[in-house]
Amino acid sequence: MEHSKVFSAIQAAYPKLTAAERSVADFFLQNRERGDFSSKAVAARLYVSEASLSRFAQKCGFKGYREFIYEYQRPFDEGSPFLSFSQVTKDVLARYQQLLDSSSRLVDEGQMRRVSQMLANSQRVYIYGMGSSGFAAREFALRLMRTGLLVEAITDSHMIRMNAVLVDETVTVVAITLSGATEEVLWGVREARRRGEDVRPLARKCLQLCAWCCLFFIAIPFGIYFAAFLPITTLSHNEGKLWWAFWNYQTTMFNYHAHLEATHSFASPWYEWPFDIRPIWYFAQDNWNGYSTISSFGNPLLWWGCLPALAAAAYLWWKERPRWAAVVLAGFGSVYLPWVLVPRLTFIYHYFTAVPFLVVALCGVFSLLYEKGPFARRLTFPGGLECQGATLLLAAFAAGCLLLFAVYFPVLSGSPTTRDYANALELFETWYFA
Repeated sequence: MEHSKVFSAIQAAYPKLTAAERSVADFFLQNRERGDFSSKAVAARLYVSEASLSRFAQKCGFKGYREFIYEYQRPFDEGSPFLSFSQVTKDVLARYQQLLDSSSRLVDEGQMRRVSQMLANSQRVYIYGMGSSGFAAREFALRLMRTGLLVEAITDSHMIRMNAVLVDETVTVVAITLSGATEEVLWGVREARRRGEDVRPLARKCLQLCAWCCLFFIAIPFGIYFAAFLPITTLSHNEGKLWWAFWNYQTTMFNYHAHLEATHSFASPWYEWPFDIRPIWYFAQDNWNGYSTISSFGNPLLWWGCLPALAAAAYLWWKERPRWAAVVLAGFGSVYLPWVLVPRLTFIYHYFTAVPFLVVALCGVFSLLYEKGPFARRLTFPGGLECQGATLLLAAFAAGCLLLFAVYFPVLSGSPTTRDYANALELFETWYFA
């Protein structure tokens, strides 16, 4: 290992070193002479402990100080060519060696192969760069020309904008910017992407996405659904007809629901569900310790409070396109709107799958209240307590939902109660608990 590689190891570990260890690092980085590098001598010279030297060596990637100092002083023992040069020449050669070592650690062979394949498949290559990056762009272009590629280096901001109209899927654009913030070069890259500088990676990602979607939204759900029918499709009268039996059950169910003409006292159409208008009453019985009843409906405060949140999500998606609003609208619409087309009688429990998306909408609205508006202000209370107005609003809303759950628990669970109590909970004439 040459001096430069030891230096690179020290520089790489430098940010993780303690103050004492950095004094050791500075000593070895600045030293250019053969000397007594024993742990006792160096520790006495730098006023550090020998344990600090050992920890320093380990942080630099060596097993201990002995291995570190062996690699460090080997160029002195072997007569490194660096030692025959002047100090300036040594510094220059060491600097270039450090650059090479640092660059080698950044090389990703897989990525290099992908880039090489892209360049080889391109009809033309444009290399964007400005300032010192422009010189690098010209040098890179000259080297690529030697491989037979049709390459042009664009180093002027106006030419980058003019060149953008020539970019299509047959062109590969390479951008070089040392700062990573040269606006003209970044604009050229964005424009190249918009025009489709290379559609192959995009197509590959689309195919991968489709494959994962088919796995998680078709193959796995179908496997679970198919397995649910195995207890009846594997009965003795279905022996040897597994798939026929499965398909027969599907068609039978579809025909039943498609041609069902029935009425029910507690049925409710899809447009009543968000407003919690018609609960479904399952059970009622008088017993020795009171009256038991079971109904299914939503928490009024939660369901009604979520409707403005849903409207806010739609408005925000129209204006600002936040991702959470898109998730809410897509999820809610996919599980709720299909019921608009269902002709048979329906019940309020068909709406339950849409409620989680309403809760997400409510959380999204509360997150906005925390960021801006009157509820974002911090309130101070006696005793030095502080909180935002949005926190109080959220706590009050959650407490209200929990309180209503406790109030309505007897008519949800069948717990013993009284007819008078159950009747008192009926907010509308369409609510029936007793």
